[in-house]
Amino acid sequence: MIRLSELTSLIQKSIEQTFRSQIFDVIAEIGQVNIKPEKKQAFFELVEKDVSQNGFKSRLSANLWRKFEVIQEFETATQQRLRAGMEILFKLQIQFHPVYGLSAEIIHIDPQYTIGALAQAKEKTILQLLAKHPDKVQRIDGQLHSFNQTLSLPLVIKNIALITAQQAEGGIDFLHELQNNRFQYQWNITPFFATMQGDLAPESIKNAIVQIFNHQEKFDIIAIVRGGGAALDLHAFDHFKLAEIVARCPIPIFTGIGHTRNISLVDELAFAHFKAPTKVAEELVHHNAQFENQMIQKLNAVFETCTLKIEEHRNELQMTALSFSVEPHTLLRQHAEWLGQLKNNIVNFSIRSMAQKRNKLELTYLPIRHFANNKLKLASQNLHPIIDMLVKNAQHKIANGKQLLNLVEKTIESKDPQVWIQKGYARISSNGKFVSSIHEIDPNLALSIEMKDGKIKTTVQSIEEYGKQ
Repeated sequence: MIRLSELTSLIQKSIEQTFRSQIFDVIAEIGQVNIKPEKKQAFFELVEKDVSQNGFKSRLSANLWRKFEVIQEFETATQQRLRAGMEILFKLQIQFHPVYGLSAEIIHIDPQYTIGALAQAKEKTILQLLAKHPDKVQRIDGQLHSFNQTLSLPLVIKNIALITAQQAEGGIDFLHELQNNRFQYQWNITPFFATMQGDLAPESIKNAIVQIFNHQEKFDIIAIVRGGGAALDLHAFDHFKLAEIVARCPIPIFTGIGHTRNISLVDELAFAHFKAPTKVAEELVHHNAQFENQMIQKLNAVFETCTLKIEEHRNELQMTALSFSVEPHTLLRQHAEWLGQLKNNIVNFSIRSMAQKRNKLELTYLPIRHFANNKLKLASQNLHPIIDMLVKNAQHKIANGKQLLNLVEKTIESKDPQVWIQKGYARISSNGKFVSSIHEIDPNLALSIEMKDGKIKTTVQSIEEYGKQ
């Protein structure tokens, strides 16, 4: 029979003999973890699960206190927070204390193993997406391409569905950036609150996207934003179900989930991703500003074109006005010259006609006179009555000739347009031609009316034919 202290001392010696100064590299899953930064201590429950029996193969309590800084080093290297469910590779020492019993002390946690495990898990999710949705997700030259990235944005983004946590700093920053933009653009923002970190986040965010899709209002884009202390916890955004719905979503998705290094699977499949919520807001403002600038440029181009056209037409009008001021004077001068030539031609024709008639009368008069003289000489004494008769006949012929000559002269004078014009008549011309019938008049052309003391330029108001209404 021995005392308890003797038994625990024996156990202590046995363990020290077996595990003295030995450091074990152990792979295990974190079942539970309690980190106390103020005391620089952390307590772990490490487990190995039995997948076939849905239980545990082994469990071990462990603590970390001598090298507490390895936690910060791990989280900085992996950009992941130590959490339950994470598989890690760590260095472990076994100890036994008579009072506190058996314990395992963690002296190092290997971040590279966890990084590789996370990368493998992410790659497994990618392969699952490629296999299940080959029409919605492709990998080209190492880059993921999704259906969501093929969508087109509207020219102006107005209606925004915002997925964020209630009272989250990221959502508040996003709203502040949009509502205080320097262009004073207005937005219709509908919030859909969801859990943005932890194991419940994937399903919560997925449900929010489904609500947006089924919402009665049609949204231009979906913004998924978060910020603050959860920036290191990206595992929720590599979840298959969440990545799947983002890739297949028919509404463009913008992400700003508050990280600067790692890019989550949701980021890679979304229409556009940014490192912070405010950057998402800046991009939306920039998008609308681009459209406004394009409209301003087009408006300026239209204004410049109109200005050039107005200047061209102004020059054409000036040239037309100048031609109107010159052409009438030229036409009047030409018509005056033509009328002068016509008058001279009529006068010359009249003079020639009178000379021809006079010569003809003289030729008629001379034979008669010669015949009469001969007759008078032959019968100068006994033919006085005959002579008297011949004289009378000759005189009668002469009188008739003179009357005929006067009639011809008056006929010639009556044909002179100036004579008729002086009597009060007028001569009408259109397009340089004299007209005597309403059928020779073009209503679209001006008329020239020549009277005894001047000319009149006029236009046709109406034409009425005699005998017709």
